[in-house]
Amino acid sequence: MRKFTSKIVRKIVVHTPQRIRNLLKFLGFPKFVNYFLTKEDGELIAQESWVNFFKSNKDLYLKNWEEYFFLRKIIELARIHKKSRILDVGCGVSTVLHFVEGKKWGIDPLAETYKKLYPYPKDIIIKKAVGEKIAFSRGFFDVVFCTNSLDHTDNPAKTLSEIYRVLKPGAFFVLHVDIFKKKAKRDKTHPFCFTQKDCIRLLGNKFDILFKAKTNKSIFGKARDRAYFIAVAQKVNKLK
Repeated sequence: MRKFTSKIVRKIVVHTPQRIRNLLKFLGFPKFVNYFLTKEDGELIAQESWVNFFKSNKDLYLKNWEEYFFLRKIIELARIHKKSRILDVGCGVSTVLHFVEGKKWGIDPLAETYKKLYPYPKDIIIKKAVGEKIAFSRGFFDVVFCTNSLDHTDNPAKTLSEIYRVLKPGAFFVLHVDIFKKKAKRDKTHPFCFTQKDCIRLLGNKFDILFKAKTNKSIFGKARDRAYFIAVAQKVNKLK
C-alpha cells in the first residue's frame, strides 16, 4: 500500500508547478510528503522534474558549467582530451559528460529508470551501480567526476575510496557538491550535509588538491542557504 501511495505522491509532486512547490516548501509541506516517499522516490522526482527542461536547454547547462563551475579550468587541470577515460559517479540525467570529450561512462543506482526517461547520447555509456561499489577495475580511469552526488551516497568515505581505486596513478578527481556554513538535517535524498572543511578532510590522504573554489551563483540565480564547492584533485600514489 505504501509503495502505491508513494508512486501517486511522486506523480503529484512532479506535475505541481514550481511556484506552487516553492510555496508549499515555505509552509512545511515537504515534511509531510517526505513521510510517504523513499529515497529512490525523491531522486526520481528531481530527475523527472527537470529532464524535459534539460533536453531543451543543454546550451544553458553548458553555460552554467563554463561561467560558474569552472569547466574550462577543470578540462585544463585534469588534462581531458578525446582519449581520456572519464567516469561520472551518480551521473543522473544532466551529467557533465555531455560537455567534455573522451571515452565516457556514467553510473547511477537508478540508471535503468533514467534511461527510460532520457535518451543519453551514444558516446555516453550508462550503467547501474552505486558509488560505494564501482564495477570497474583498478586504475581504469583518467578522470572521475562526482557532481552533486556525494551527499546522496550512503557512505561518502567508501565512495571516495572506490573513486581512488578506479583512478590511474596520478589521475584526476573532480568534486562538485553543495556545502553549508553549518551542519543541518536535510532530507532522505541527502543523508549528508557537508561544510567546506568536511570536503577537504574527505579528500584527505588520497588526493592533492590542485584547485578549489566555492560559489553560490548559477544560471538559476543565487543559492541563499548553500554554496557549491568545486575541486580538482590529483590521486596520490601513496596514501599520506
